[in-house]
Amino acid sequence: MLPFIDGGKAVFAAEYRDTGVSLNKICPDADRLGFSVILKNRDLDAERGAYP
Repeated sequence: MLPFIDGGKAVFAAEYRDTGVSLNKICPDADRLGFSVILKNRDLDAERGAYP
């Protein structure tokens, strides 16, 4: 992702809840690298967590 970040491009990361990842765990990395994150259920229902 770094070449895109360095090039000023938007980077979006999508993670699934069943992997054990939480927004608390990935938000510091998202801040440091300058990208956005969504956290979804595998069935891709309406529920989601997002940062920022």
